[in-house]
Amino acid sequence: SITSTGDVVYSHIPSCKKLNSFIIENKIPRSLDFSLMGDKFAIGFADGEVHVYDEQTQTLEKVFKSGTSFTTGHLDQIHSVVFDKGDCNRIITGGRDKRVLLWDIRSCSCTIMTIGPLTIGDAIDIKDNIIIGGNYESPGGVMLFDVRNMKKPMNVIKTMSQLYVCKYSKKDKTDLFACGGYKIGAMKLYKAKTCEEVGGIEGCFPVYSLDFSGNGNNIVYGNSDG
Repeated sequence: SITSTGDVVYSHIPSCKKLNSFIIENKIPRSLDFSLMGDKFAIGFADGEVHVYDEQTQTLEKVFKSGTSFTTGHLDQIHSVVFDKGDCNRIITGGRDKRVLLWDIRSCSCTIMTIGPLTIGDAIDIKDNIIIGGNYESPGGVMLFDVRNMKKPMNVIKTMSQLYVCKYSKKDKTDLFACGGYKIGAMKLYKAKTCEEVGGIEGCFPVYSLDFSGNGNNIVYGNSDG
């Protein structure tokens, strides 16, 4: 886990005990993700940088720099960073600047950049080359991009909520994803290929975070009522 004061904390889940921690000086972390193999983790910062760390040694390996209006890179806070589970060398990021970037760890460079959703929470994910991005702007919605042609969204799913979070199911061979939002409390399930709504919960408090279990059979979500 990370804190806005720069703490990176390792915890033992069953006992909830703190195992280890280190501090990133003069930086404000905003997002975190582990690689599928668990050997690396990436942190997105408020200044638009992304850092990739070696998990075992907890040392900094790569730095993806922020950009300008005329160059690739983020211009503002990065609220979502995610490793591509299908390609361990790719990282996708989104933030307040509405930019969605695909980074290559090997070359330490941005290979694709497009204008997409206003990303306020953990609302970017990728599976089978399809990126989903939850938009916080009103009216909210989910933008879907194919990384092989990122010039414009391939589809936009209109929702009743300004979105904080979007996550794919971890189950293989399914394009199911869930999203949660702020203005009207709801957690919805969609299929990416058809943009079909297939379930969900309405009338709850605003949903700030969610994720699927490892087998894809369950969803856990957290909302503003604690």
